[in-house]
Amino acid sequence: MHSTASNSKRSRDVLSALKNHGPLSAPVLAKIISPTMRLVAIKKSLAILREKGFVRRWSLNGASSGLAFFEIRQEPRSRVVVAQVLGCQPDQLIKPFYRRQDLIHHQWVEYWIYLIQGLYPDAEIVRESQLSRHETAGEILLLGLSDYEVHPDFLVIFPPTAGKEITSVAIEIERTRD
Repeated sequence: MHSTASNSKRSRDVLSALKNHGPLSAPVLAKIISPTMRLVAIKKSLAILREKGFVRRWSLNGASSGLAFFEIRQEPRSRVVVAQVLGCQPDQLIKPFYRRQDLIHHQWVEYWIYLIQGLYPDAEIVRESQLSRHETAGEILLLGLSDYEVHPDFLVIFPPTAGKEITSVAIEIERTRD
């Protein structure tokens, strides 16, 4: 049996993953939390965090069953307490609002970001919501010159090597149906 301190540490790991990636389902949390946690333990941590008012549960169909997504509650009072737990500023916990139909797409974008960050730790990842405020991304994507609002889900910017310019890859995640 794990101690309360261990459970508290694992709950912090769950909160940290939600801080870094936004709304995610428990199965995807199980893929990205390090050190790894069993799905049962993640669900238990999420239940405790919900009871404390730190985490909000979304269901795709609005029912209590089915695929659920979890995010850090966005009310100022909740963000202040979670920020103290994580040792960050409450403003760092503000996330964009996602419509229910966008949650699956969002979590797979975040999963790919997680995988790419693991493979290329020196690369900078700029999410779609950050593109307009990121000077280098704006220059790469010619944001000031385009009339249309088509942006990738995220941009991977690799640091320059041996006097060469930076390399970047724009990535769009699409879901296909059979």
